Amino acid sequence: QLDVAFNNSSGMRGAQLMKAALLQYPLLQPLIYVLKQFILQRDLNEVYKGGLGSYALNLLCVSFMQFRRMESCQMNSLNLGCLLMEFFELFGVRMNYMERGISLRDGGKFMCKEVLRNKIDDSTGRVSILCLEDPVSSNTDVGRSSYAMFEVKRAFQHAFSRLKALVLHSKQ
Repeated sequence: QLDVAFNNSSGMRGAQLMKAALLQYPLLQPLIYVLKQFILQRDLNEVYKGGLGSYALNLLCVSFMQFRRMESCQMNSLNLGCLLMEFFELFGVRMNYMERGISLRDGGKFMCKEVLRNKIDDSTGRVSILCLEDPVSSNTDVGRSSYAMFEVKRAFQHAFSRLKALVLHSKQ
């Protein structure tokens, strides 16, 4: 699938940001591919249906990699399966979408949603479930149209539970 944006001057800067992130995190691209297929199979990939669009998913993946770096994990010793499980755990189990927003600026951070929302220009007055600051346009909430984010979260949570059970079963 291909995403096309019209009348969006930040699109090129977003593409440059992703190119730099792909160079910085070698496992980012395969992680994104697997997650895109995961949400596509569950029909959670269309923004107009409240799902998670490609750009938002890409930013979530970059945020995840930033978070892993802050946790001082060994990036080179990991495999895609470990990363996938940790992604599902973070965004399916640990992330409190009601209280936290996500910013990729300054190395990335999870922050108080209200503080982040005050920085974002949202004339609708609607509170988004996924508050995800666009790193190339700080007054834009990339997640504001993902009103089905709790369904996405449930899918991530279910996947984490299933994978964890399989891993624990294989160790017995």
